[in-house]
Amino acid sequence: MDPATVLGAWRMWLASRREARADPGPALEALREENAQLRSDLESRLAELEDRVDFAERRLVQEGPPERLPGPPARTPV
Repeated sequence: MDPATVLGAWRMWLASRREARADPGPALEALREENAQLRSDLESRLAELEDRVDFAERRLVQEGPPERLPGPPARTPV
């Protein structure tokens, strides 16, 4: 291998390591904000689903037992 190629690759690797160690503050803060927004959306959707389940439960209790369709006619011996 050409020593210049190896040296260039090594420098690129060092530069990428420096970028990786850069201040994660802005990116971390953006992730925290996104997480808070997603959590808020999830909590509101969960509250809506709980309301719907409560409504369905109240309706089921009010209606009583379900009506049955009439069974087949009784057969009489001929």
